[in-house]
Order: sequence, then structure tokens, then C-alpha cells
Amino acid sequence: MKYQQLISSIKTALKAQHENLVSFVRMPTYSHKMFCIGYNKTGTTTLGKSFELLGLRNCSFNRNIWSEFYEKNNRFKV
Repeated sequence: MKYQQLISSIKTALKAQHENLVSFVRMPTYSHKMFCIGYNKTGTTTLGKSFELLGLRNCSFNRNIWSEFYEKNNRFKV
């Protein structure tokens, strides 16, 4: 009976350590930025989804922003 309790407590401790390690690995502490700009069918969406799987933020093409600023000729004034 003592062995089962010991094994259970070890499993609980390992699970907690595993969760801490995963959260540490997935939360980068640096502020680097990566850009992937390419034509259609060159893998840019796949690369973005890969970043998401690694826990990084991703921003892809947004048609609403495009229509607001370019199609309506409402560009930023420089």
C-alpha cells in the first residue's frame, strides 16, 4: 500500500513539473520578431500555424483591414 501511495505522489509531482516545463518552453522571454512575407501558395500560412503550435503569436492577412485601408483609399497619411 505504501508503494502505491509513493508512486501516486511521484506521478503527481512529475505531472506538475511537466506542466511547469511546458509553460516555460512555450512562453518566450525575448522580444524578437519574425516576418514571413511571400506570394500565394508558398507556405506562409503553414509557417504561421507552426508558430502558433510553438506558442508564438501569429498575425496573417486580414481582409477587413485590407478593405478598410486600401480598397476604400483610406490610407495612412505620412
